[in-house]
Amino acid sequence: MGNAADGMAENATRAFFWTHVGGMVSLGVLNDGHCSFAAGVSADGTVVVGTAYDGAVHNRDRAFRWTRSSGMVNLGVLNGGLFSYAKGVSADGSVVVGGADDGAADNEMRAFRWTQAGGMVSLGGLNGGGESSAAGVSADGSVVVGSAEDGAAGNAYRAFIWTLSGGMVSLGGLNSGAYSYATGVSADGKVVVGLAEDGLSGEYHAFRWTRAGGMVSLGRCCGAAYSPANAVSADGKVVVGFSDGNTMSRAFRWTRATGIQSVENWLRAAGVGVDQNITCEATALNRDGSVVVGRTQNKTAFIAQVTPIGSGLVTLAGVQGSLAGSAGGGQMALTSAGCEDHGTRSGNLGLAEFGLGKSLSPVLVNLSLGQTWAKPNQVLNGNTTTEGAYLLAEALVPVTDQLWATPGA
Repeated sequence: MGNAADGMAENATRAFFWTHVGGMVSLGVLNDGHCSFAAGVSADGTVVVGTAYDGAVHNRDRAFRWTRSSGMVNLGVLNGGLFSYAKGVSADGSVVVGGADDGAADNEMRAFRWTQAGGMVSLGGLNGGGESSAAGVSADGSVVVGSAEDGAAGNAYRAFIWTLSGGMVSLGGLNSGAYSYATGVSADGKVVVGLAEDGLSGEYHAFRWTRAGGMVSLGRCCGAAYSPANAVSADGKVVVGFSDGNTMSRAFRWTRATGIQSVENWLRAAGVGVDQNITCEATALNRDGSVVVGRTQNKTAFIAQVTPIGSGLVTLAGVQGSLAGSAGGGQMALTSAGCEDHGTRSGNLGLAEFGLGKSLSPVLVNLSLGQTWAKPNQVLNGNTTTEGAYLLAEALVPVTDQLWATPGA
C-alpha cells in the first residue's frame, strides 16, 4: 500500500494497493473528497486504513478503513470533533488506531482505538498531559503505541504503550533526553521502536524498547544525526527507517548482529550488486525483515529483499506513474515472490502483419512487418497492456521437388 499521484484524477494523491499480480490500484476517496492517504494494512492484505478528505464534510480529514467488498468507509470522529486519521491496524483488520480531535476535550488530539462493535474510543492522555496520538498496534489489537504530551514531564512528548489493563504508560526518554515518539510495535507487543532525543549527544536517534532493556539507541547511520525508526518486524528483531543528513536521506535496516546500516549496504553484504545509493526512506517490512519497502531519492517506491528465492533491489517507477482509476487497496501491500495459481483472467490478444515477396528463382524471398498487442485483465479491476513490433525476413529454398526449407530471421 502507499500513496501516489493519480493521473485519472488530475494528479491528486490517492491511496493505493499494490500486488505482484494486480499491480497498483487506487482506493478512491470518501464522498468525492480530494485526496486519500494509506497508512496501514492487515497481515493478509485484505484491510487497509488511512486518512481521506471527506467531501461530505468540506474535505476535512477522516480516518478510513477499506476492504474490497465495502470500499472506503469513514470511521468518524471523537465526540463530534473536527478531524481524525488512522495510522495502524491489527493483523486481522478488526482494530484500527490513530488520532482524532476530541470534541469532549476542546478538540485536543487524542489517541483512539476503533473496533466495529465499540466504534472510536479515546485512549485519554498521559499523566494528565495534553495531546496524544497512536501510531501502531500489536497483531491481536491489545497493545497500542504512540506519543503523548506527558503531564509528569512538563508536557514534553513521550512515547507510550497502552493496554486495556494498564492504560497509557510512558516509555521515558533516551539517556535522559526530553522527547521520544513511538512509531511501531512487534506482533506480540513486546518490542517498541521510534525516535528519541539522546540526552548524551542531543541528536535524535532511532530507538528499540523492551520491558527488560528499556529504551536503547540504534545509533547513527550514514553520518546523520537524525534517524527515525518507522517499523519493526513481527518478532522485533529487525528495525527499518531513514537517516536524514545535511544533503540527503538514506533508508536504513538494523539488526543486533549487523547494527544500523543503509539498505544498499545490507544488500551488498548479501552479495547483491548495487551500483548506486538510491533509497531515501524505508517505511515497512515483512514478518521476518527479509523484504523492505520504501521510497527512493526520486520519490518512487522500492522493494529490497534478501531471501532464499532471490535477492535484489527493484523500483516501481513505471507502475507508480500509471495508477489505475478504479477502486482497489491501500499502503504498500506485498505478496511474496514465487509460483502461484491465481485463477483464470480474460483479455484481448491481437496480431497484424503485412508482407511482400519476390521470386529470385529458384528461391522465394518474403519480407513482413507486423505488430502484436495483448491486454489481459488482472485482479482488483486492473489490466496490463503489452505491445510489440517485428520485422521478419524469410526465404523459401527448394530442397527437393516436394520439400522446401524456410530459413528466417
